[in-house]
Amino acid sequence: MLTVASVPARHVYTRHIGVPGDGVARLAPPDPTYRAADMMAPAWVEAHAADFACFHTHFGFGEVGPDALVAWRQALCDRGRPLVHTVHDIWNPHVEDQRHHLDQVAFLVQEADALTTLTDRAADIVERRWGRRPQVIAHPHVLPPADPPPRPDRRLRVGLHLKDGRPSILGTTLVRGLADRVGRDPRVRLQVSAYPRLRDRRPRLARTLDEVADLPSVRVRWEGFVDDAAFAARIRALDVAVLGYRYGTHSGWAEACLDVGTRVIAPTGTCIPAQHPSIVAADLGDPRALDDVVAQLRDWADAPRPRVDRVGRRRARRSIAAAHADLYHGLVDA
Repeated sequence: MLTVASVPARHVYTRHIGVPGDGVARLAPPDPTYRAADMMAPAWVEAHAADFACFHTHFGFGEVGPDALVAWRQALCDRGRPLVHTVHDIWNPHVEDQRHHLDQVAFLVQEADALTTLTDRAADIVERRWGRRPQVIAHPHVLPPADPPPRPDRRLRVGLHLKDGRPSILGTTLVRGLADRVGRDPRVRLQVSAYPRLRDRRPRLARTLDEVADLPSVRVRWEGFVDDAAFAARIRALDVAVLGYRYGTHSGWAEACLDVGTRVIAPTGTCIPAQHPSIVAADLGDPRALDDVVAQLRDWADAPRPRVDRVGRRRARRSIAAAHADLYHGLVDA
């Protein structure tokens, strides 16, 4: 059994790139309050070198400073522990200023003993920008694959989640544009969700949400973070998810939608449309493009939700796990 130390250590993606019986174990998180910076430190590597054969970084390490990153990498080299890096995020969706993040990505792209990413489009960008082409290993399923539930009525249920209004989230133009076009359409129900923190971070957007909430086909829901079961139920309840991002790279949210037959509309400026051929790409920041988006929604209103290829999704996860196992063993056995 080959043991891998992963950052993040508990995320569903990290769990699902493996399957039982693949010969790979993931090192358990240090404790419930651990941070990536705790593991990506020379002291942690020294203390736990006997517990893992390979280190794999994915995302969630933005707090690690440049000097700490260099020292941690040197500690892995000193202990003979290979490093795998997966380029999930070419751009960090949580911050406006990308300089620190891009410096981290550049360092990891050059330093990793093996480099992967999730789509060919991302691999093209990484190769053009940093001169090294990653191996492409797709995103595994997030939710247990299952056919969608029947609609409770004939309305197409469209979801737009603005989260906490983080910098990568599109704002008033998208919300107002969709609400103005479908807010009185009896065939569509637009559900816009946001965390309460958005009111402080994006007050103009919050005012727009209050205004469109009065439209008969719009529902605005202010909600806190939900657990995995509630998240899965929310995704299953939607016919379509609109991913309203200004920038970003890949999306686990999109994969969760695919697992349960929820259609996805994703922004053209990201790699999300490259994750699956069924994902519809749209320039969601352009009001003129929203006419095409709404036309697509109205077409879907008259069609059943797609069935889920449950066997194919599970088979893909096994293939993804095998690709990672081969990668780890190739490095450790070299």
